[in-house]
Amino acid sequence: MVCLIAGEEPRFEVITWQRVFEVMKTLEWPEADLAIQPVGGKTLVNFETNFFTTTTEPSTQTVRLLGREVQIEATPVSYTWHWGDGSDAYETDNPGAEHVDGVKHQVFHVYTDADVTERPSVDVTYRGRYKVEDEPWRPIHETLTVTGTPVRLEVVTARVHLVGGVSHSSPPASRR
Repeated sequence: MVCLIAGEEPRFEVITWQRVFEVMKTLEWPEADLAIQPVGGKTLVNFETNFFTTTTEPSTQTVRLLGREVQIEATPVSYTWHWGDGSDAYETDNPGAEHVDGVKHQVFHVYTDADVTERPSVDVTYRGRYKVEDEPWRPIHETLTVTGTPVRLEVVTARVHLVGGVSHSSPPASRR
């Protein structure tokens, strides 16, 4: 039989990845910031609209669990893209990238209905690990998904309109 002094009980409990995961779920982790190109909250119907997020780096938080200091690190491992138009979500381990001329963008969607406002979003899924005081890092064997906030995106139609006077590509021929 072991006799404990009040307050000693936590020393005999084990910190497991399951306990850490329960704490991890109660913490606030970064949402994925959704970036859209073209910028300005508008895109064209039947046009490849580019999506990406800059939420790619690990985040670490420190908590006390069973009287001990525990660091929890959450690293983004996948992204679920919701287009807002009722089409299926798209999951990838790729955060997308800013469109650069000559380089194919990595995550895009084509909207087929014009003159509507959509609400696309991106969820980020984190894989965790934890460290109890000076012990080595240990994996958390479940993932945690943080739901993204939808943003407003207008899908519009572009029409070509001729404006102004006449433009000449070369000077008129002179008369003799």
